[in-house]
Amino acid sequence: MTSSQRPPSDRAPRSAFGEYQEELRKSGLTSRERTDASMSLIIKLSLMSFRGARLRPFLGAAASTPFVGRGVRVRGAKQLSIGRRVLIEDFAEIQASSHSGVRLGDGVSIGSMTMIRPSGYYGRLGEGLTIGNRTGIGPYCYFGCSGGITIGADVLMGPGVMIFSENHNFSEATLSIKEQGVLWAPTVIEDDCWVGSGVRVTGGVRIGRGSVIGAGSVVTHDIQAWSVAVGNPARVIRSRMASGGVD
Repeated sequence: MTSSQRPPSDRAPRSAFGEYQEELRKSGLTSRERTDASMSLIIKLSLMSFRGARLRPFLGAAASTPFVGRGVRVRGAKQLSIGRRVLIEDFAEIQASSHSGVRLGDGVSIGSMTMIRPSGYYGRLGEGLTIGNRTGIGPYCYFGCSGGITIGADVLMGPGVMIFSENHNFSEATLSIKEQGVLWAPTVIEDDCWVGSGVRVTGGVRIGRGSVIGAGSVVTHDIQAWSVAVGNPARVIRSRMASGGVD
């Protein structure tokens, strides 16, 4: 069960810079090396802030200027709403055009190369995506949120996670699967979950609060709160409540 992404605090990324400087002081690097590393981060954050300032006037709502990486693409920006201190890393793609839009809470981070797609470019308008406060999304994730995806607060999500909210109909053998269309099925991940790298979550699933989903698992049915689940299809192997993992 791996995750390289930790949700930022309410003060991120400014507080993260302070933590970074503290780590540099403990690293054994020379004063010159620490200065060079700090300056590199300051320049990066300054450029991200500049890009965010250029994007902000086009957003539907923004509690503060986001930090935006290189090559970020936002379509349907008027339907994108963001909280304070939102971080969108390099080459992420947000296609926000949808019935409910895309809403990112305070302190949310979106990893590099992540794709958010609530609607097809040429198909019908989808439902959208909501991500709660302080949730961290790892790199290379994919959210197919045509049927609606809700992700709670303080969720950890590793690299390469894919979450869907629709399923293809295929009951009629005399018709092509493409002709039969899709069934929208809202997907929910509740607060304080850890979704390991490479997890797949199919449409219509609810993962309960405080659950841990092991890396590479395929979640095809609801997971009760405080569960640890692994495998394909994912099955619950124990409860965090029973093992004392919850205070």
